[in-house]
Formats: sequence, C-alpha cells, structure tokens
Amino acid sequence: MTTEEAKRAAASLLEREYQSMAALFASLSEAQLERPVFTGEGVGWRIRDLIPHFAFWQTISARVAEEIAQGRVPTDERGTFAFLGIESTTDASNADSHREWRDRPAPEALRHLLACHVRLMEAVQALPAERIVKSEAPEDWYRYFWQPGVNHLRQHRLHIEAALKETATT
Repeated sequence: MTTEEAKRAAASLLEREYQSMAALFASLSEAQLERPVFTGEGVGWRIRDLIPHFAFWQTISARVAEEIAQGRVPTDERGTFAFLGIESTTDASNADSHREWRDRPAPEALRHLLACHVRLMEAVQALPAERIVKSEAPEDWYRYFWQPGVNHLRQHRLHIEAALKETATT
C-alpha cells in the first residue's frame, strides 16, 4: 500500500468511526442519553456528555493538522497539548468541556460534533499523506490523529455499551 492509499484508508476509517458513533447517538432515546456512564473522565458523566467530549478531541486533532499544514511538525516528546500551546492538562480540559456543555441540549451537542468532525476531515484531507500516516498500520498513524479521531471513539463506545446494558437489566 502506498502512503497515498494509506492516507485514503486513514481518512475513510476516521469517517466510518464518526458515522458509526453519530448513528449510535441518533438511535438513543432521551432517557438513554441521560443514562450515567463510567468513562474514566470524571464523576457524573452521562452518555450524552460524550458527544461534546468527542467534539473537543476531534477539534484538538484538527488543530494539530492545521498547525502541520502551516509547516509546524509535532514531536512525540512534547505532547499534543504542548504542541498546540495549551497549558491546561488533559483532565482539566475534559472537565472544562464537560462543565461548558453539561446543560446544553443534546441536539446542539450533536451539531457541534458534526462541525468539529468536518473541520478534522478537511484538515486531514489538506495534509500530505506522509504527515498523516507512516504506514498502513493504524498504530503507525501519527498519534494525534489515531487516538482522538478513532481510538477515543472506540474506547468510549465500550463505556456506552456497558451503560446501555445496565439500562436493559435494571
């Protein structure tokens, strides 16, 4: 597989994972969206709180791509937040986003997630292939695209599924 083919595969996977998560959220009732969920992100999260959480991380990934497009290249030892000039910690940023979005309606959060995903996809498409993938293996993708764009959705999907199973058994 060429680097260009790997870029297309990476973009396709980013899109598929987003579409799958968006479809899951769209299929849930308001009661299911309000269901408490353990995420590892903090106390008091509901399934619907993951919508803006994903939007936040898709935005982080898009911002990295936009910086790379401007000629800046991240280094693994600095970390994504340092590369972007974010002084907050990951946990503090997650908590801030959670507080900001907690009382907003789920449809607004879904529109926000879509806009953030579109921004990510446009930023990724604008980059040269060698700035997105090192090889066809997902673990070789630059981590600032793989973790927030794909793996983060997969990790929390397991939390959502566990919360929904609890709903079905209670």
